[in-house]
Amino acid sequence: VIPTTWAMQKKFDTDNKLKRRRARLAMRGDKQRPGIDFKETFAPTCRLETLRLIVYIALTLSCAMTSVDFSKAFLNGPMEELVHVELPQGYVFSEGLRGLRRSAHVLKLLKSAYGVCQAAANWFNCLRGLMIKLGFAQCRSDPCVFYKTEPLFFVIVWVDDLFMLSADAKDRDETVAKMQQHYALRDEGPVDAFLNVRFNLEGEKLTMSQAHYVDHTLQRFGLSDCNPVKTPTAMGFEAKAEGESADEKTYRQLIGSLMYVMVCTRGDLAHATSVLSRHLKDPRKKHMQAAKRVLRCLKATRDKG
Repeated sequence: VIPTTWAMQKKFDTDNKLKRRRARLAMRGDKQRPGIDFKETFAPTCRLETLRLIVYIALTLSCAMTSVDFSKAFLNGPMEELVHVELPQGYVFSEGLRGLRRSAHVLKLLKSAYGVCQAAANWFNCLRGLMIKLGFAQCRSDPCVFYKTEPLFFVIVWVDDLFMLSADAKDRDETVAKMQQHYALRDEGPVDAFLNVRFNLEGEKLTMSQAHYVDHTLQRFGLSDCNPVKTPTAMGFEAKAEGESADEKTYRQLIGSLMYVMVCTRGDLAHATSVLSRHLKDPRKKHMQAAKRVLRCLKATRDKG
C-alpha cells in the first residue's frame, strides 16, 4: 500500500506575480516496487533546440504562437497495474462509517495520480493518441512535436503544456475545442513566455530571455542584492580540486540552474558552466564562489538572450 501526502504549491507568472494556488494529493512513488507496481515510466519532453526552431518558423511565416495548459493532466491516464494507496490525510468517513479506522482502508487507483512512477508515461500515451486521432503526425526526430501541413500547424508538448504554431486561427480554435471534449484545459491564447523563456518581439526581431528565471534563481541562492559583474569567469581562475569543501547538494542545484539558462538562451555561458560542472562530486568553496560569480554576471545581463 502506497502512502499519500498533500503537496501545496504557488504558481507565478513571468512578472513574478502570484497566478494561482493549488493543492494536490500526491502518491509516494518512492514506495512503489519496480516490475510490480509499475513498468514503463519514460515520458519524453521536447528539445529546446526544437522550440527555438519552431519560434523561428513562426517569425518567418508570421504564424500565431499560442499555448494550452491541461488541468490535472496526470489524472487522465488509465492504470494498467494494480496499485493501492492509503486514504488521504483529512479524509472524513460518511455518517454511517464514522467508527471506522482510516488505516484499515485503502483505495484502488483506476487512473494515474500525481506521484506514481508511471503517471507521466500514461499521460503522454493518452495525449499522443488524441493528437493522432485529430489528424496530426508525430515527428520522428522529436517525439514531442506533432504537426499538420494543410494548413500548417505545429504542436510542441511539454508534459501538460502545449506550445502551438498555427497558420490558420480558425483551424487552431477548432482543434482546441475538440481537445476540450476529451480533457479539461485552459486556452492561454497568444503566448509571450514558455518554459520560463520570454519572447520579446520588436518589429521583425525576436529575442528570447529569462529575466524572471534569473531573478528567481538569485533569490533562491541568496544573491538578490549581490554586486553584478561583467564576465562569468574571473581572470586567472583555475578549477583545481583544492581548498575547503563546499555543500555538494547546494552546488549541484546551482549548476543545474545555470545549465538550464545556458541551454535555453545563454550559450555564452557554456564554457564557464562546463568547467564548473566537472566538480559536481566533492566541490570546493572556490568552485561555489565561481558558480556564484556566473549568477552575478547573469544579474548584470538578465534581459539579454
